[in-house]
Amino acid sequence: MVPDKPPIDHEALSKYLDLRWQEIEASGREDYFKLRKEWSTFLKRLLGVLVAFQIILTILIGMGWLDFLNYKWFIGMVVVETFLQIAGMCFVVIWFLFPKK
Repeated sequence: MVPDKPPIDHEALSKYLDLRWQEIEASGREDYFKLRKEWSTFLKRLLGVLVAFQIILTILIGMGWLDFLNYKWFIGMVVVETFLQIAGMCFVVIWFLFPKK
């Protein structure tokens, strides 16, 4: 003999599922903003390192402590490469913050 199953309260089940969905959505958004904050901190630090590198390189060359007379192409390459990295990161950040809808 099989015991009778209790009837399903569809309204209570619907409320439970709605509440659970809201909890999952809130948790997902919280995780998203934590990750976003971590990445923005990382990008700010990376940009700071790149800019500091450019400043230090400029000072060292300006003071005559570094001599690249035989490698003039190297300075231009490093400056352009770092500038493009900074511009690329700015583009990614702006694209992420202001997505097209």
